This record gives sequence, C-alpha cells and structure tokens, in this order.
Amino acid sequence: MSTSRPDRTPTNQRRRAARLAPALLGALLLPSCGSSTPTLPDVYIAVIQVTVDPNPVVGVQNVLTGSVSASYRINIQELNGLGGELQFVSSTIYEPTTGQQIALNYFDSDDLTVFVGTKRLEANETLVIPQSLTYTLPDFTKATSVTVSVQMKDDRQNLITRSLLVPIE
Repeated sequence: MSTSRPDRTPTNQRRRAARLAPALLGALLLPSCGSSTPTLPDVYIAVIQVTVDPNPVVGVQNVLTGSVSASYRINIQELNGLGGELQFVSSTIYEPTTGQQIALNYFDSDDLTVFVGTKRLEANETLVIPQSLTYTLPDFTKATSVTVSVQMKDDRQNLITRSLLVPIE
C-alpha cells in the first residue's frame, strides 16, 4: 500500500508553483520603495544640437607674428529627454587651400571632467564648453573655418555624433 501524501504529488507541486510564480515575478519586476535605481524615460535615443557662439568666430591676429587666436563657446543641448555621457568634443582648423590640419583641440571625457566640471549632459539641458585655438596660415591671413565635432553615448547606449563647420573671420 502506498502512503503518498496528497500535497506532495507532482500535480499539487505544480499548482503550488504556478500560484507562487506571479507573486515572485511581481516582486522581481516592481521597483522597491526607496530604490536608488533610476528609471529611464520612454525615449529611445537622445537628440543633441551643437551650436557655436559667436558664429562666425572672430579671429584676432597678432600683427607681429601673424598668428590668429580664435575663442568661442560650444553649446551642446539635449532635445529629446534622454541624458548621456559625452565621449569627446573636438575643434579642428584646416588650412583652406591644402586641407592640412593646422590646429586641434580635443577633449575626451576625462578632459571634460577636468576643464568643464562634468562629462555628463542631462536630459533637456545645455552644456557650454569654452574653446580657444591659435593658428598661423601660410599667407598670414585669418579667414578659414573650424570644424566642431561632438560625440555622446546616451543612457540607452546609443552613440550620437554631430559636427558643425563654422567660419572664422
């Protein structure tokens, strides 16, 4: 004669597990009170806008050496409600007739932390990065352009790159 207990049968164990599964699943998926884990908004990708102020950039030429200093601010604005971490911000000046690079300013994320105070661009906010480059053109003029490039990895791990060509007068 078999002395099996009715609550230990495979069918009853399955029923009991089926009743516990929703409760366990809910406990795992619902955030707990006081959790410091941020929730991401229902936005799939950040959108950034890059502008330079002033535009065009004003170059100030040294009459003794012919070198030109160009100072400006790069404004990076997030427009879609999802923040992220800036990977780099670079400014490059090329010689207008040959296309050869003559000046470069490159801030990686560590440089941004040191020189700007943060590498993070919050959702719907603007980060302003002051820049200054000095260059000398072969014909001792000052008119050329600066290429500004920004790359950001948003909080959903999308990589966004924007570039802008701004004249220097």
